[in-house]
Amino acid sequence: MTDVTPCPDPDALLVLLYDDEGAPDERALLQAHVNRCPQCADVLTSLDTARGALGAWHAPRLPLGFAFVHTERSPWRTTLWRGGLAAAAVLVLGAAVSLARFDITYSEQGLRIRTGVERIPERANAAVSSTDSLKTARTAAPATPTEGTWVSTAAVGEPPWRADFDLLATQIRGDVSRMIQENRHEQGPVALRAAVQATPAAPGRTTSDAELLKQVQDLLDQSEIRQQANLALRVTELGRQFELARQSDIVQVEQTLQRIEQQRGDLLRRVAATQPRP
Repeated sequence: MTDVTPCPDPDALLVLLYDDEGAPDERALLQAHVNRCPQCADVLTSLDTARGALGAWHAPRLPLGFAFVHTERSPWRTTLWRGGLAAAAVLVLGAAVSLARFDITYSEQGLRIRTGVERIPERANAAVSSTDSLKTARTAAPATPTEGTWVSTAAVGEPPWRADFDLLATQIRGDVSRMIQENRHEQGPVALRAAVQATPAAPGRTTSDAELLKQVQDLLDQSEIRQQANLALRVTELGRQFELARQSDIVQVEQTLQRIEQQRGDLLRRVAATQPRP
């Protein structure tokens, strides 16, 4: 009996090569046709042979002309970065300590401002000694003080903020000089009359000097408070700027890594596309 069923397309015969392809009725019909048709049987055999050859084929290893080199991150950069932050913190702390530890003495030589790590004597003792010295100097020679008599003493090794501090000291010296001149103009006749009559006027002068010294001390205390507040604001601003810079660096590093990964994937796809196909 001759089989009059037309031969199916070769792609349809692929159903017989895989157990989970096609419906049972379709597989049975194709298998019956292949059993009766030698031509379709040869096509199915050639397809099975090609499948086995493809399964055993491996891509050849060809030289790519480049290589990916992974280098470990050097620890010296991290160490240098941490060292710089530690040095900045030490400088800020040293400036704060230097601003907090200063004292004022007032004597016949003028206003003396001392800063640094050396401990200054107690303010009470300094006030008493400076008042006595001022009283003795005025009794001996009542001369008008000038701006040149003011002396500013600082520790060795001036920090960068010394210019601001010198400007503040200059302003304070001008205010104190003006106050002393006004006080001298007010008490000049009394002091001259007391010197001529040789009557003791020291208690009144001592009281005036003590009040003047108290006003100077109040001005300096207010200046110290302002300096500490400004320093706190600068430290806070420095910390904020450092945090913003750190966040920006992290974002840039992440974007750079993503760009490198994308370039690497594109390069691999280009290399794979240039490989000869079997």
